[in-house]
Amino acid sequence: MVDFGNLEALEVKDGATAVLTLEEINGDNPPTLTLAPAGQSNKAYNREALRRNRQFDALIAGRKLSPKLIEEIREADTVLYAKHVVKGWKNVVDNEGKAVPFNEENATAFFQALPRRFFDMIRGFCQDAENFVDMPDLAAMSTNFKRGSSGN
Repeated sequence: MVDFGNLEALEVKDGATAVLTLEEINGDNPPTLTLAPAGQSNKAYNREALRRNRQFDALIAGRKLSPKLIEEIREADTVLYAKHVVKGWKNVVDNEGKAVPFNEENATAFFQALPRRFFDMIRGFCQDAENFVDMPDLAAMSTNFKRGSSGN
């Protein structure tokens, strides 16, 4: 049997995190979030997201997908991300410029206060597994790997 153990380096590891800085917020001192993936490698997130999605599937089955329902899903995601995805932060401040301590309640409030585009950007970042993998030197994995080459 062929051993493809060299591909294990491409897997998102348990406990993986990545840092995302929200450059457009607070000028010289932007918030920096430490985030876990929002996918199968984050078992607690994945379990709760699947349960929650089954509830939304039942709602969608009875009616058309609407802007209101999309907003309900986004709102549910803010709670889920605060609970299972954000692991810490720096430079998150309140309206008076005071540092906000990191906890689940404050994270939920922060995500709900963010303009939608920022929270959607966070969701996109957390759903992209490549943000949570240290990419190995692909040349070392295979001397025959050539991106974009058809081999002809």
